[in-house]
Amino acid sequence: MLLMNKITLNMKTYLAYTFSFLVGLSLTLSGCNDFLEEEPRNFLSPDQFYQTPSQATSAIIGVYDVLDNPDMYGQQGFISAGDGASDNLLGGASTMVNKSQNPLTYEMDAGNTRILDFYEASYQLINRANAVVDRLAESPVDDEIKQDITAEAKFLRALAYFNIVQMFGDVILRTEEAASLDNLDQPRSPASDVYAQIIQDLQAASSDLPNEPLGVGRADAWAARALLAKVYLTAEQPNEAAQLTGEIINSGEFSLVSEYNRLFRPENSGLTEEIIFAVQYGPQRRNILTDFLTVAETSAYGAFEPIDNLFTNDLYEESDLRREYTVFDSIVWQGEWLVPAVGLSFLKFAEEHYIDGIPEGQSGTMNFPVLRYADVLLVQAEALARANGNPTTEAYDALNQLRARAGLPAVSGLSQEEFLDLLLRERRLEFVLEGHRWFDLKRFGKLDEKMQVFEGWQSYFQLFPIPEAAITANPLLTQNDNY
Repeated sequence: MLLMNKITLNMKTYLAYTFSFLVGLSLTLSGCNDFLEEEPRNFLSPDQFYQTPSQATSAIIGVYDVLDNPDMYGQQGFISAGDGASDNLLGGASTMVNKSQNPLTYEMDAGNTRILDFYEASYQLINRANAVVDRLAESPVDDEIKQDITAEAKFLRALAYFNIVQMFGDVILRTEEAASLDNLDQPRSPASDVYAQIIQDLQAASSDLPNEPLGVGRADAWAARALLAKVYLTAEQPNEAAQLTGEIINSGEFSLVSEYNRLFRPENSGLTEEIIFAVQYGPQRRNILTDFLTVAETSAYGAFEPIDNLFTNDLYEESDLRREYTVFDSIVWQGEWLVPAVGLSFLKFAEEHYIDGIPEGQSGTMNFPVLRYADVLLVQAEALARANGNPTTEAYDALNQLRARAGLPAVSGLSQEEFLDLLLRERRLEFVLEGHRWFDLKRFGKLDEKMQVFEGWQSYFQLFPIPEAAITANPLLTQNDNY
């Protein structure tokens, strides 16, 4: 009961995080000596905060800061939804992974804490983004700076809403800051309204952002266009998706990295020719996702295991170069052969530990790619095939670029169904552990078919449950069917 009370309280207060964030940040900016003075002359209230370019920049960095939260992209959050809830992963040796931690077993229900954590973190990001949009509107900061930072906030808000609308369906749609605990009870909005807001935000971001990011790890217009193309495709607007991806491809701004594994080495995290937008990590802000990938013999959790019968040459074509950089059944580590007790283990994202011989501290420094050029190519291929009834020359070209990098021959002469089936497999092999699979299966209408590998699968799992704690905190919320 104490735990439930704590969770319920969190759900009532997470929409007010912006206030505490700004107060804490203003204390930091005022300096320790000033803070210790009897009269705190340099204290900044939220209303006073957005007065200078540096304050506005600090505010938007605070929105980005939520992305590397372990409950979002830094550990099990997005991976649990995109890969763990799909047919890609099984829970591994760690006793931490069970139905209360992770939707891997398909025994999940509205009390699943992993789902609650992601839901809560998403709305924390949304509220911080709302605060930036609202407060910058009245700020004396230069209009160009105001436009850029507002557009970044809209991009981040759209990203969070795109994730949760796919997972939960109808969700609370809030585009104004919740700066107090008043009037937080709100019903769910139709998914169509949420998609309309996402598209509106990304259209504004595409128009208002510069084509070069304002800082390392920050979104630019290309990131907004790439995300908008995925939204259009998911919203069954393939013509619009194809037009946007065509603009990105024809711009010449991006290309595929020649070797697949270079994308997942920490020294290459800044490969901006392919990485369009990524969550940033480094020595001071480490990515603990790799704790859940490295196997037990290295004193790590080994919590995420590949479904081994699906990551063999039955799934990979014989010459596919991606397999050796994605999974392994044995590897030379610290001069000796390491054979995972679980049979097959992931190398992707964890390679630095095995290749560089890092015995402890399995958290990594590899950035987490949210949008990369490979995705743009496959979105274009899918959009063109859907819009035209059959794959076009441009659709084949986009797909075959990915296949060529993987060491695979070009394909041609396929029906629309054959082309889309192959494309879905290519997306699986290309993006495993990047959180795409569950969303791809849902968009392709394949969840029921592919998820039969789990004995407990039910069709209603195509929507995640609204967290029980959220419903307890907000009596206007309703639950998805059958939960």
